[in-house]
Amino acid sequence: MGGGHSAEAQQLHSFQRWEEMTVSKGDEEMTLPSSPLISVEEMQRWAKATCQIILGPGSWGTGFFVVFRIHENQILHGLMTNNHVLDESRLEDEQNVQLRLHNDETITVQLRGVGIRFTCPLLDVTFIELKEADVQTMVHHGVKFLEVCSSYQCTRPGTAIAVMQYPENHSALTFAQGNVHSLWGTCIYHKVSTNYGSSGSGIVSVHSGEVVAIHRARNSDMEMNVGVRAPVAIQAIDKVINVNIAHHKPAKDLNHRELQELKMLGLHPTKNKFLFISPSSLFVTPLWFYRTNHAWYWTPARPDSYEIEQVRRCNWLDIGVGKSKSVIGGYWNGQTPASRNIVLIDKLAATGFKYLLSIS
Repeated sequence: MGGGHSAEAQQLHSFQRWEEMTVSKGDEEMTLPSSPLISVEEMQRWAKATCQIILGPGSWGTGFFVVFRIHENQILHGLMTNNHVLDESRLEDEQNVQLRLHNDETITVQLRGVGIRFTCPLLDVTFIELKEADVQTMVHHGVKFLEVCSSYQCTRPGTAIAVMQYPENHSALTFAQGNVHSLWGTCIYHKVSTNYGSSGSGIVSVHSGEVVAIHRARNSDMEMNVGVRAPVAIQAIDKVINVNIAHHKPAKDLNHRELQELKMLGLHPTKNKFLFISPSSLFVTPLWFYRTNHAWYWTPARPDSYEIEQVRRCNWLDIGVGKSKSVIGGYWNGQTPASRNIVLIDKLAATGFKYLLSIS
C-alpha cells in the first residue's frame, strides 16, 4: 500500500497529541460528546427565538421563530408550534395570536394580515408565515429567527440537542439539553426534559444551532419525549404553499364515488374519515393510511383508537414518488410492506391531491 497514514492512524495521532498537550498543561477537564459546551451568546440567540403562546388564563404553549427556504428561491419567516397549541379553529381570519417574548414584552399578531397558516393534526405542526411588516416588528423587539435544518441527517440518534421552553413549573423561559434517542417514523424520541407548556418548543442542534425538530409531547410508555422532525414539516409546507387552498383546513370530505375508488385500490374506511386500513390477509400485515391536506401517510402500527391523539402516536411515513418504503422504528423497523401494499402505496403516490384537496 502507499506510504501515507490511514485516517484512523491520523485521528489517533491527533488525539495523542491533544492528550499530551492537555496533560502537560495539567488540564484535568473533559468535554463529553453527550454534553457539549454551549456559549452564552448562542443560548441567548435561541432564547430570543422562543416565545410563549398565550391561549387563555393559565393556558399556554411554546412557539419559536424560524426562517427557511423552499422552492430554492422562496424564503419564509414565521412562527412554528404544535397543532394542539394552535389548531384550525385558532387560525381563522378573525383570530389573533398573543405572544410573550423572551424579554417579557407581549405582541399580538393579527392573522388577517399574515401569509399562509398551515397546520396538520397528524404531524402536530402549525406554521404561521409572517409578512415583512411583522418580521420587522419582531426584529425591532429583539427577536431572532432560527434557520431550519432541511436534511434528515440532522436527527440521527445520538445528536446533541437543546430545548428552550416555557414549562408549567417555571415562570420564565427555561433551557434543557439532551440527545436524540431514536427515530420513529416522521418523529424522533428524545431525552430532553420538558413539562406541560413545553409543547411546540423548537428542538435545536447544539452543534449547528439549527432547528431539527418540534417538541410534541411525552411518550407515556417510555421515559422519553417525542418531536416531529423539522424536514418533515418543511416538506409538508413546501408541497402546498403555492396551491390555492386554505392551508389550515384538513383534507376534504370524500364523496361516495371517491370512497368506492379507494376501496377498489384496497383501502377500507374507518370511523375516522381520514383514516383507512389495508386489511391483513395470508402473509400480509395490515397497514393504516391517513389523509392530510398535503399527503398520504402509512404505518404498520395499529392505533389504539381513532382519536387523533392516539393516531398520531404511530410511526407514520409519508407517501410520495420516490419515497422510501422502509419502516422506521418499532417491531417492523427496516422492513418493507408486502408487494400488495407496495403497489397500493405507489398508486396513492400517483393520485397527487385527488383524494386530499378541492383545488379551485
